Amino acid sequence: MSEPANTQRRSTLPVLLSVAVSAAIIGFLLSRVQWDETTRLLAGMDRFWLMMAFLATCLVPFFAGLRFWGIVRVSEQTRLPFKTVLSLVTAANVLNAFLPSKGGDVVKALYYKKRGLMSGMLGTVLIERVIDVGMLGLLGALSALFLNIPWALFAGSLLFLVAFGLIAILVVAAKRPLPDFIPARITRMISMNASHFRMWSKQTSSVLLTLLGSAGNWLLAGLIVGFLVAGIHGQPEWLYVFAILPIAILSGLAPLTVSGIGTRDAAFVSLLEKVLTTEESTLVALGYTVFVYWVLALVSLPLATRLLTFYFKTWRAERQG
Repeated sequence: MSEPANTQRRSTLPVLLSVAVSAAIIGFLLSRVQWDETTRLLAGMDRFWLMMAFLATCLVPFFAGLRFWGIVRVSEQTRLPFKTVLSLVTAANVLNAFLPSKGGDVVKALYYKKRGLMSGMLGTVLIERVIDVGMLGLLGALSALFLNIPWALFAGSLLFLVAFGLIAILVVAAKRPLPDFIPARITRMISMNASHFRMWSKQTSSVLLTLLGSAGNWLLAGLIVGFLVAGIHGQPEWLYVFAILPIAILSGLAPLTVSGIGTRDAAFVSLLEKVLTTEESTLVALGYTVFVYWVLALVSLPLATRLLTFYFKTWRAERQG
């Protein structure tokens, strides 16, 4: 077998494995429900709350764009107009519906790589993730504290502290060299992010945009779950939804699934069963996946079409060349 064929086979295998794992978990979740009760719940869903979930989904690209824009606009090397940032975010949304674990984010890297600015882009990766983790943990911890749920408070607080610790590392790395025992590759990555973090932290407008985008993104995620709970169960259970959100979202980061489908759904079902029935929990979990991946992909497609077409033509030309 030729080397290109071997390479293609190796690249296809992880995708097939991800699909199989996601399908197996979803199959297991569906095997636990009573279909008569599930059919009754589906027939009785409140369409008003479904529409609210749809409207919340439509706002997700805007806030995700604000988050990313707040970080990249601080440097001449990574600065982009918001329209372009929104195109990149929506293109990532479309691809995330089909690729393993946030694979659509590679579209951002490709955009900068084709313009010879990949090093600048790498300097934003950790910052975006750290802010997101910290904001998610904070929302979860505050909700759990109000409800007095120790395990959820621990999970949210741990996330927030991890983000705080990473920010501390970036602050230190921006002022002094890292120890020699840290691998060179990690040192370069931290140094690039530290340099960008220093510029970002000095621009109040960029910090506010990033925090607003991240907070809005997670608030919308929680709202979508709450709207689905209200549509199926009758009560949105807002604080409980936000308290469990960090655990469920982190479960979706498992690399052996398609965009977290399966692991995140199982986490939602397990956690929601404390306040909902198995059938209600399963419908909410699967409904969340439908909205934040496939509905979001459809909502994003009009803005992403031009950019995705450009990448497809470039990829095809490279393959033919």
